[in-house]
Amino acid sequence: MAEHACTTPPRVTEPRTHFTHTPISRDADKPFQRISLLTRALIICETGADFTALYALLGSHGHFFACFENDPVGHRVQLMLEVHQDHLRALADLSEFAEDPLSFDGIDGIDGIDGTDDQRAMTATAAA
Repeated sequence: MAEHACTTPPRVTEPRTHFTHTPISRDADKPFQRISLLTRALIICETGADFTALYALLGSHGHFFACFENDPVGHRVQLMLEVHQDHLRALADLSEFAEDPLSFDGIDGIDGIDGTDDQRAMTATAAA
C-alpha cells in the first residue's frame, strides 16, 4: 500500500493534547488517557501498516483501554470507552487509514480479539 500523502491538520490533534498531559486524579481516568494517546497516534500515523499495528493494540492490550471500577463513575467511563472504540473501529474501516480495511470485518467476529466482548463481559460482571 502506498504511503499517505495527506497530513493531519494541527487543529485535529491539538484538542486531544490536554487529555494526554493532564495529571491523572483517579484510576478511572487512566484508560481515557491511554485511549487518547492511541487515538492521536492513529490520526497522525503515516502508513496503513502503522495504523493497522496501532489499531491491533485494542485487541492485544484491551485491558489497558477498559475501566474496572465498580461504581457509577466506572460504569459511565466504560460505556464512553466502548463508544470511543466503536468510533475507532469505524475509522479502521476507512480505506484511507487501514492497511486492509476488509480484514477488520473478520476480527470483530472473533471473541476477545477486538476487546469489546471481554470489556462488556467485565462490565456486566462488575455490575452484578
